[in-house]
Amino acid sequence: MSAAFCPGGDPILTFGDWLTLAQVDTNQTPDALTLHTGWRIDPAPPPETYSVGFHLFDTDGARVSQTDVGLGAADGPYTPLTVTVDLTGLAPGDYTLKVVAYNWRTGERLPGALVGDPVT
Repeated sequence: MSAAFCPGGDPILTFGDWLTLAQVDTNQTPDALTLHTGWRIDPAPPPETYSVGFHLFDTDGARVSQTDVGLGAADGPYTPLTVTVDLTGLAPGDYTLKVVAYNWRTGERLPGALVGDPVT
């Protein structure tokens, strides 16, 4: 991961040399975790090539939920993206949210793509 200028705050994650997660605001209900994210995409990759995944793991390392969304064309230097991870049926406890970025056609992940932070 590396630092880069990003409106809305310091970089949180950098994938490859062109994709930076710069902002995350969350809203959690018993059934959903909504993430309002801000991305810096520079230079823009070919349209409809890359996706980002938000994968939720339990304390045993089992993936219990995930949401994957395609990265569209960059809307300038800062691109907002809102995603919702389904929490329906999950027991209260500690979980780890991991973010990945990948070429959806090949499944190849961008370097630095797998980072986790506890979500309670």
